Amino acid sequence: MNAVIQSINAGQTNIENLAQTSCLSYKQFKRIFSEYIGANPKDFLRIVRFQKALYTYLS
Repeated sequence: MNAVIQSINAGQTNIENLAQTSCLSYKQFKRIFSEYIGANPKDFLRIVRFQKALYTYLS
């Protein structure tokens, strides 16, 4: 999951590519990601994009 989080921070937003990074199928990735992070990947990516936009706006 650390590699996935680093990929997200680097700008990777395709969930299928993130699943490949973690060597999991799409369905397994969604389930395990939700267990570790507490949100599904799609929602988490929305939050990250919003935080980046907010940071850019306030800077």
